[in-house]
Amino acid sequence: MTAVEFKNVRKQFKNSAYPALDDVSFGVEEGEFVTILGSSGCGKTTMIKMINRLYEPDSGEIFLFGKNIRDENAVMLRRKIGYVIQQIGLFPHMTIAANIATIPKILKWDKKRIDAETDRMLRLVQLEPEEFKKRYPAQLSGGQQQRIGLARALIADPRVLLLDEPFGAIDAINREILQNELKAIHQKSKRTYLFVTHDIREALKLGTKVIIMNEGKILQYAPPEEIIDAPANEFVANLLKTAELKGSAQA
Repeated sequence: MTAVEFKNVRKQFKNSAYPALDDVSFGVEEGEFVTILGSSGCGKTTMIKMINRLYEPDSGEIFLFGKNIRDENAVMLRRKIGYVIQQIGLFPHMTIAANIATIPKILKWDKKRIDAETDRMLRLVQLEPEEFKKRYPAQLSGGQQQRIGLARALIADPRVLLLDEPFGAIDAINREILQNELKAIHQKSKRTYLFVTHDIREALKLGTKVIIMNEGKILQYAPPEEIIDAPANEFVANLLKTAELKGSAQA
């Protein structure tokens, strides 16, 4: 089943030289981990912010599991979609447990279920519940805070998870650990992930498919091996050269 579909979507912001999205069409099958790669301003963040209606398109249509997202209340739509950003956005005055339980409380889960699922989520992101759930965000490292942001997004088991450069501000060692954890979580969950990054190695490592963007257009959308072995154009080939990946499907 197609989880996310864009049909001829266009978006241009005021005073911008070119559209953020320029007649973009693509589909993401349920269970895929699609990474969206490109330099700053290419339209990748705009793309995922349209899926949860933080931005509305100027023209075109977006579908979630076959339903036009315009036909759904934006708040209700967002409750069904997980969203993780680089800045994390944890509530500083709330404990880790309370941060993770934000959506379940809105959904009126009972306390026993919330407590059990909070503990399960903490273990899923490799943090021991008894050690961490009563702490506050300021008492955690950047990598630990990012794990909490991920746990909060996953607890309601969204069918689609949007991740906007979630590991961009984390050091290389912790970034690799979190990449491996996220990949393992995805493989177990079989949910649909869309992950924005400007790091080509991260995009190729995590994605079952990769979207490469430039100036609001999709230049290539294919599995990592295909992009490495058969870049669609000179832009993609040069991108691979910058990471010294051309011709190496094992990279």
